[in-house]
Amino acid sequence: NLQALVDWEFACIADPRLDLARFCRRVRWAGDVVCKDRGSDRETEELWRSYAVARFGPGAAEAALGPPEPWLAFECAVVLATGAAVCKRAAMVQREEPGAAVPRCGLGEWVEDMETSRFHLRRMGIL
Repeated sequence: NLQALVDWEFACIADPRLDLARFCRRVRWAGDVVCKDRGSDRETEELWRSYAVARFGPGAAEAALGPPEPWLAFECAVVLATGAAVCKRAAMVQREEPGAAVPRCGLGEWVEDMETSRFHLRRMGIL
């Protein structure tokens, strides 16, 4: 029984459509911050549909997953929220607060990911 799309406490993705949206974005777009389109909406929809067919069977694709656009936007919003939390933790590290640490990759990579997400949200007309 799925109760949340994202488990913020453990930074886990609960809904595979978020991973699929990230995969679609990385397949179609090249670069960080300002991305270059190397595909089309049709190709993104085909990739989305082929996952749905593999997961749910022929004929269930559209109804099972819905359109990709809201999931692409939501994946960008998750990156922005997670990146903002990392930046807050980085500030805690700079203030030498006890127990503060920046997880996994470097701060520069998080900022790039946030800027890339902002690019996509602007491209979609959300920001």
